[in-house]
Amino acid sequence: MISHFDISINVYRYGGDEFAILIPKTQKEELSLLTESLVKKVRNHTIKYNNEQLGNMTVSCGYALYSYTAETLDEFIKHADEALYQAKERGRDQAVGH
Repeated sequence: MISHFDISINVYRYGGDEFAILIPKTQKEELSLLTESLVKKVRNHTIKYNNEQLGNMTVSCGYALYSYTAETLDEFIKHADEALYQAKERGRDQAVGH
């Protein structure tokens, strides 16, 4: 993930299979393009094990922009989490944002 974004980011494991990526000073349009690009890159990545192709992976992304004046950190995380579950409910393998 770090090499995909090619900008200064922080990646954190948030849960069992969930990660939080913090990208400073990003506008919504850029964030949308970055997450869509990550979904596509993961989809096109083939996994091999013992010289056998296992197929492609998928990823669901939920993203949110943090507003220092309009919300708390807990609300920000809640918005990103809600977006993630919307992506999963809509069939996975996509990015949804708030």
